[in-house]
Amino acid sequence: MSADTKTVFELRKAGKIDEAYKMAQQLYEAQPDDEWVNKAMFYTLYDKIKAESEHMDNNTQVLLGKQVSQLKLPEDDKAINTCLGIIKRILDPNYDKLQQASEFSKKGLFKKAVDIYKVIICNYKEDEYVNINYGWDLYRLAKEIIEKTPDNFRECKTCLNYYLKLSNPRPSHLHSSILRLALKLAKDDKLDIVAFAKMWDLNTFDSEDFRPSVFEGKTYPSLAAVSYTHLRAHETVLDLVCRLLLEKKKKLYTYKKKQSYEKTPIPYYYRTSTVINYTPL
Repeated sequence: MSADTKTVFELRKAGKIDEAYKMAQQLYEAQPDDEWVNKAMFYTLYDKIKAESEHMDNNTQVLLGKQVSQLKLPEDDKAINTCLGIIKRILDPNYDKLQQASEFSKKGLFKKAVDIYKVIICNYKEDEYVNINYGWDLYRLAKEIIEKTPDNFRECKTCLNYYLKLSNPRPSHLHSSILRLALKLAKDDKLDIVAFAKMWDLNTFDSEDFRPSVFEGKTYPSLAAVSYTHLRAHETVLDLVCRLLLEKKKKLYTYKKKQSYEKTPIPYYYRTSTVINYTPL
């Protein structure tokens, strides 16, 4: 890192965004291939876009977005990728709606936040950040319904259904929390937990889900253990028959394999205890 790029970062740290941006521009024009100059230019653009997000006109959005796209940035830098995601959302035409949903969520108005996400989520199928935020608002709304208006369980089930269609990371704390809500509904026979578990995917348990929890001196079974108990309790006759047939088939296969192994004739040279000396002609 040169002395000039250090100065750019110092200006950023001091909150002098415009000065840092102008200096980074001059450096970039002179050294467009320098790694640290590209980083300095990127972070000053990031600061400028964030600072002007509320009153930025379309021309400024296009200009700053074009400058970001022209930079040569490392693809595996997590900090840069995070900032790129934020820039993308700010320059997005739905940015105001995302901010509005975020504000509703902070105020506990989860229904209003969810209603906004429902309309715009199709534009963010691959955006992990938006999917996570939407997922948490769906969870909070569903939990609120269970606690305050349990008779309205159909809306709660709708929230769970919307969640299953998201592309958020799994396993995760959010994913486990959704399963806990589903188990609460299943306990009152308001949800087909067997069908839900198949869509939730039992292969996506987090490592914490297998550990018992301790609260006020009492030990409670793990989420995985509780899930297994519920699944066995809600197993239909058809599910039970299928499972028993599969278990029987597995045992039969193991038995036949064992019998086949036992009936296989052992070659004479393995059965005899006599050592045969072979003398070539």
